[in-house]
Amino acid sequence: MESSPNSFFAEILLENGKVLSFCCQVDQSKRHLKKAFFHGDLTSVDSVFYDVFLELALGKSFEEIHKIQFREVENFLRDLNHRPSIVENLGDTPSFECLKEGLIEQILTTIYKLSENDKGSMICGTNFEGLTLAKKLGVLENFIYHRVSPYLSEWGITFELIYFEEEKLVGAPRGAFYPDPLFLRSFASFLQNVLRKSIGLKKLNVFLE
Repeated sequence: MESSPNSFFAEILLENGKVLSFCCQVDQSKRHLKKAFFHGDLTSVDSVFYDVFLELALGKSFEEIHKIQFREVENFLRDLNHRPSIVENLGDTPSFECLKEGLIEQILTTIYKLSENDKGSMICGTNFEGLTLAKKLGVLENFIYHRVSPYLSEWGITFELIYFEEEKLVGAPRGAFYPDPLFLRSFASFLQNVLRKSIGLKKLNVFLE
C-alpha cells in the first residue's frame, strides 16, 4: 500500500502476547475503512480469524467496527466453507478487543489530520511550556472546544475538560459509546496523540472518566 495522508501503520500487542502490525487506508468522505493489511507472528488459525475480521471491517466506520463480534467471524467462516466452523474445536478464541482499540484510535486520528489540513494552526508562535498554568489551560480549552469537539460532534460525541496540571489531563467524553471501556481507551489515545503533536506536550497523559 502506497504511503498517503489517508493511510496509517500501527502495531498492537494482542491478548495472547503476540505483536500484530497493520497498515490501513481510510475513505475521508465516507469516514470508513477502505483497505487493510496485517502481519504478525500468529498461528495459521489466528491468521484466518484476523484476516476475516479485517475483511468484515472494510467499508465500516469506527462505530460499526466497534460492534463486530467474534460470532460474525465464525458465521463468515461457516458460510464460506459450507461446513461447521473450526471454532468448535478451539478452547480460546480471540476477542479482537486490542485490534478494535487500535483501529478506532488510528481511524479517528487519520481522519482528524485530513480534516485539519485546510485549517490554520491555533498554536502558531505559542511557547506552551513557557505559559502560566492558567494560560496553558486556556490554550487547551480553546483547542479542544474549537477543534477537537466540533470534529467529534460528527459522531454525536462531546468532550468535557475536567482537570489539567502539567503532564496530566482528565476529561469525560459524552455520547453513544460512553462509558464503554474500549472506546474510552481508544478516545484517550486519540486525544493524547492529537494534543502531543498539535501543542507540543510530548509527555502528556490523558485520562478519561
